[in-house]
Amino acid sequence: MNSINYYNKHTDHYIQDTFSIHLGTLHTMFLAYIPIGGKILDAGCGPGRDAKLYSEMGYDVTAMDGSEAMIAHCRQWLDEKAVCATFESFHTEEKYDGIWASASFLHVEEKDMPVTITKFLGFLKPSGIFYLSYKVGDHSYEKDGRHYTCYTNESLKALMDSIPSVIVLELTTTSDERAGRSNELWLNLIIRHQIA
Repeated sequence: MNSINYYNKHTDHYIQDTFSIHLGTLHTMFLAYIPIGGKILDAGCGPGRDAKLYSEMGYDVTAMDGSEAMIAHCRQWLDEKAVCATFESFHTEEKYDGIWASASFLHVEEKDMPVTITKFLGFLKPSGIFYLSYKVGDHSYEKDGRHYTCYTNESLKALMDSIPSVIVLELTTTSDERAGRSNELWLNLIIRHQIA
């Protein structure tokens, strides 16, 4: 995957650019659904910024990413619970209270999005929740060797409607936290399986 190659080559720059960002409001929104000390999977964890925070807060965190360089950084605090795997290759028998996928599933091709989301929903406990974030946009694009799948509110709702038994719990829009990029918007989504 081209996106993984980018992160392996530009690990230090990416860490410098993103590791100090604090997504306080989004962390609070996500953790409101997670029991104290609950099990969290950080899917597409990058260098482990959020996995580190959740672990320090007392949650049982597993992190996975396709970039060996990013996982090497993340293992500083998660050791063997930081797993190098792509979204396609990752598998676990564990069941999580929540999956945190911050700015990671946007690298999945649009045609593969429903099946990839469905796969990860299968790693959740019956009451578990899944956080995802995407850049706001009406088309996908390639930049610096990375693929970006973007959505509008309407197209993201349509995607969720196409996945059986999914209920949307939260859908909010935020500005990019990086310096000089506040004009870039993100959609933040929390979903779970509909309980019959």
